[in-house]
Amino acid sequence: MCHTICLNRIEATDYLKHIGDAWRVNWNKELDRGLLDLILSLTERHPFYVNSLCHELWKQKKLPVQSDDVLNAWGCVVEERVSPIRAEFSQLSASQKAILNNLADEPEKQITSIGFITKLLLPTTTIKDGFRQLQNKDLVYKK
Repeated sequence: MCHTICLNRIEATDYLKHIGDAWRVNWNKELDRGLLDLILSLTERHPFYVNSLCHELWKQKKLPVQSDDVLNAWGCVVEERVSPIRAEFSQLSASQKAILNNLADEPEKQITSIGFITKLLLPTTTIKDGFRQLQNKDLVYKK
């Protein structure tokens, strides 16, 4: 019932305060920095996934103390997202799928490199347009 608000990835230092405060309120304990680092690594600091993973951790009502606690919660988040991701992937064009698959197999710094173009066998403009559309859908991002 709400409009989507797209957020960029949030800095780890900002998450430290926010999640640390919520952690103390929920469990009356200090947040272990190693667990926060794992949360941010798994989610790549993407606000949607950080929120989803923390929501899953909070649902468990048990203080997460080991990396396995976070990994198990992450497994629940991933499982919940599989169907929507498959549906979104099925809506992509053939060139977008090819770009995404190739980037997933072998991340590429320069999508217009001769090696990447040769692997895809697509015109440079198609690759650039497809990559831009994948960025707009937040399926890829350039570091």
